[in-house]
Amino acid sequence: MANTRSTSWGYALTASTVLLLGGAAALFQAGIAADEGRLVDGILPALWAMFGTALLGLVISLPSYLGHRRNERNR
Repeated sequence: MANTRSTSWGYALTASTVLLLGGAAALFQAGIAADEGRLVDGILPALWAMFGTALLGLVISLPSYLGHRRNERNR
């Protein structure tokens, strides 16, 4: 049975992956809209914040999740 801590890291990994994919899609769509509309201003900082937060979450949760899985397997 999975450890509660490992399960929590799994949820964090899932959430950050979904947020990363959503942020990438939103940035892509905003880039297309800006290109079609010939906008010269930058893309919304909120989209970059969502993407950056997801990237940071992925960088933290992926090694933690894999480390906890390896520790459980070695017990």
